[in-house]
Amino acid sequence: MERRTCSSATSSTSRYAAERQRRTVPRRREDPGCGRGAPDAVDAGGRHGVEVARYDAYNPGVRDELIFDRKTLELIGVRSVATKATDTIEAGQVLGTTAILQRAVVDTKGKRPYSG
Repeated sequence: MERRTCSSATSSTSRYAAERQRRTVPRRREDPGCGRGAPDAVDAGGRHGVEVARYDAYNPGVRDELIFDRKTLELIGVRSVATKATDTIEAGQVLGTTAILQRAVVDTKGKRPYSG
């Protein structure tokens, strides 16, 4: 198995984290690599953004796609896609999708944000 890192480290802290990740995350040869996402992805809410793909060695056959707003770089959605075919799932089939439609900050534990 090869080892890989998905970070282009710039600071000494991120270089340390990238080196630690490079030493601990196994890479399967069939993985095309991380960070290779679509330049125009659509979340479950129909909004367009840029996608970053993430592969997990502990969950082979699934690619997690994080979708970010192109201007603000806020996370707007997540999608899970099958990368390998099985008896009941085709490669490329979307397994799950999420859209983040609202964010809020509250000042008390257990308090719900106003939704009106």
